[in-house]
Amino acid sequence: MKGGKQKQYEILAILFYFTENIAMNHTPPQPVTQSHHVALQNGGRVVIPAEYRKALGYDIGETLVIRMEGDEIRIYSLQQAVKRAQQLVAKYDKSKKSIVDELIAERHAAAELE
Repeated sequence: MKGGKQKQYEILAILFYFTENIAMNHTPPQPVTQSHHVALQNGGRVVIPAEYRKALGYDIGETLVIRMEGDEIRIYSLQQAVKRAQQLVAKYDKSKKSIVDELIAERHAAAELE
């Protein structure tokens, strides 16, 4: 991968680091309003009920993140993961500088040295 696409993946990797190692440990549990029983199918497939997909705005083919927390599995969208990471970073970054812009500048400087 070259150029902008590589930078996007690097930025996402940093955001996922924050999400996986910090943000998810500070997310308060959400109240359960209803539950469904679903069967584990061939290949480990599980169908997310339509009303859940609709309520969460998940579209067919959308990339989701799956994570084990203790003895539970959590599923959320890539967009939700990035949003959580951005919110977490914003809490700790009082400088109001763009971390993304700083990362891009560092990558440009490193590329010039190569």
